[in-house]
Amino acid sequence: MITRLFVQNYAIIEQIEVTFESGLNVITGETGAGKSIAIEALGLALGERGNTDMVRRDTEKILVECEAQVSDIKQPVIEAILKEESIPLEYPLILRREVRANGRSRAFINDTPCTVQVLKNVGDELVDMHGQHEHQSLLNADTHITFLDQYANHDDLLNEAAEKYKAWVEAQNEFRKLKKKQSDLSEKEDLYKFQLKEIQSTRPEPGEIDELEQQRKIMANSQKIAELVQSLQEMLYESETAVYDQLVQAERRLRELAQIDNSVNEYADECNSASLTVKEIGNFLNHYAGSIEHNPRELDHIEERIVALRKVMKKYGPSLEDVIAYRDKIEQMLDEFENYDSELNRLGKARNQAAENLSIACKNLHESRVQAAAKFSRDTEAVLHSLGMENASFRVDVAYKKAENSRVFIDDFPVLAEANGADAVEFFITTNPGEGEKPLAQTASGGEISRTMLAIKSVLAGADGIATVIFDEIDIGISGRISRIVGQQLKKLSKYHQVICITHLPQIASLGTTHFSVGKMVRDERTVTELRKLNHDERVQEIATLVGGRSLSETSLQNARELLENAEA
Repeated sequence: MITRLFVQNYAIIEQIEVTFESGLNVITGETGAGKSIAIEALGLALGERGNTDMVRRDTEKILVECEAQVSDIKQPVIEAILKEESIPLEYPLILRREVRANGRSRAFINDTPCTVQVLKNVGDELVDMHGQHEHQSLLNADTHITFLDQYANHDDLLNEAAEKYKAWVEAQNEFRKLKKKQSDLSEKEDLYKFQLKEIQSTRPEPGEIDELEQQRKIMANSQKIAELVQSLQEMLYESETAVYDQLVQAERRLRELAQIDNSVNEYADECNSASLTVKEIGNFLNHYAGSIEHNPRELDHIEERIVALRKVMKKYGPSLEDVIAYRDKIEQMLDEFENYDSELNRLGKARNQAAENLSIACKNLHESRVQAAAKFSRDTEAVLHSLGMENASFRVDVAYKKAENSRVFIDDFPVLAEANGADAVEFFITTNPGEGEKPLAQTASGGEISRTMLAIKSVLAGADGIATVIFDEIDIGISGRISRIVGQQLKKLSKYHQVICITHLPQIASLGTTHFSVGKMVRDERTVTELRKLNHDERVQEIATLVGGRSLSETSLQNARELLENAEA
């Protein structure tokens, strides 16, 4: 449950700190005093969307922090979230949110930075916030399935359906992808075969074009090469002043000099090494000269080969390696194309099996929903009766969503299967005798919607394990005797959950275990909101104000005392 809330610089809230208690916490105050703003600020700490417009003027940021105890049911879930995010496990949990005027937002759990989504995931496990806008959710049939699933508590079946749906979508996509691939390839099959034949006719090899270019260059210059080799051989060996002979003579004289000064020996060795190098060059030139052949026919053959390779390079290159890669690609595609029929057959069977598995999962989920719907209907109807709607009849309708072209069949009917199953869920209600049941959205008045939501929240509160339930003006559209009944239901709910309720009705406010008042004041020429816990005498005055307005009379004070006495009785 929420034990402490600290808010700073949120709209007209300069700074408030409040300690909530177990049981029914009621918040009252004049319209516009900031009752809902305080709850909105709490929502920030629980991961709801932030709005920079709410940053108090002339301040840098909103700061909201709350402390929370965790119920035994939710503890494993929250601990798993914290472990996944490497957040220290400490109790009470401290959730903090900062929203700056420049739009930047930061979130923390136990003083460890986290994403806002993680903060929201934890907040959703701690608190069920029912704001004024949620009245409208009952008027949208698409939300009814969520209420039913919360009551049924069949997460294993929901997870199974989501898993089988994912597998079905993947199988469907694989089949369609290969089918399209086959269709696209069939249109280009003849072209690919022609291209493959054209490339294969040249039999390209990696690096071949560079080797051929080099061979052509050598053969085209064979005469010049022969002349250069001959002149080198004469220079090194064959002339009267050959380099080799000169080096040999130089070495001999260096050796003689070394007999006088042995430090010259290393230079004699260098000279010997040079003569050996010249000898190796001579051997290379002899071999090289013999390898160069002037062969016009071979040169023509190389020229033709280069032309052929450049032709395919121009069409499929730019490089020869690109040509080879393209050849391998279309060769593989054509090989695969021959196996497409058998692969499509395999994928078709896998798709059918995935559809069958999804059908089973959806049917199991449907049966669980039908079973839960009957009990949910009875429980909600019983609470509605206790809330003064004695003649109300409430029913949860669960039906398959039909889809003519679906491949997923349940009981021989094609259904629209999705990640949460194949059901459409809608609430039907009758509020007066003699009237036929109609969809809830078409029949209920504002007060009836409020009581229906309270009834549903009361029923769900026993199933979801959430410690704190917050109602922002659940009493909208009701008054008089019914307001006292609504208050008693809230009081009953608070025996099992911490309830925080914003109300403007004295009948509900008097039933609170703890009572807070919100008021506005002007401080330093700025409007600020103050939230404070009331003692007994202050409660009498506050409730009297709710009864008779700002002009307190002895009658309104006496009514307030009686309401409080009756609440304690």
